[in-house]
Amino acid sequence: MTFKGQASQTGLTRFTAPMSLSSVKHFEPDPLHVDQALHHLSKRGFRPTRRGNLTVSVRATRAVFEETFGTRLEAVRLDPKQDYAFRSFYFPADGAPWSPPAEVADIIDDAYI
Repeated sequence: MTFKGQASQTGLTRFTAPMSLSSVKHFEPDPLHVDQALHHLSKRGFRPTRRGNLTVSVRATRAVFEETFGTRLEAVRLDPKQDYAFRSFYFPADGAPWSPPAEVADIIDDAYI
C-alpha cells in the first residue's frame, strides 16, 4: 500500500512524470496518516506485516480485501512450468469496481497485490 505524500495529494504510484531521487522525499507520507490508515484497516481485519518509509504491507483474506475496497478478485493462474513460489494469485480484473471507504481513500494512494 502506498500513501499520498505530505507535500502532495498524489502518491508515488499516481505520479506520472519521471522523477529525480531528490523528488522522492516529497512523497513521504505523514506518519500520522499512515497510523490512521493502519488503524482503520486493522479494524476491518487487515494485519500489518511490514512498514517502510513510503509503503506498508498488510495481509487479509480475499473476502476482507474485496469488502474493504469494494472490488472483486479473480484467480490468475501462473505457468506451472515456471518456478514460481505460487501457482496462482488473486487480482482485480480490468474494469473491476474500486470503492474503498472514505477514511482510507482519503489517505492511501494505492492498494495493490
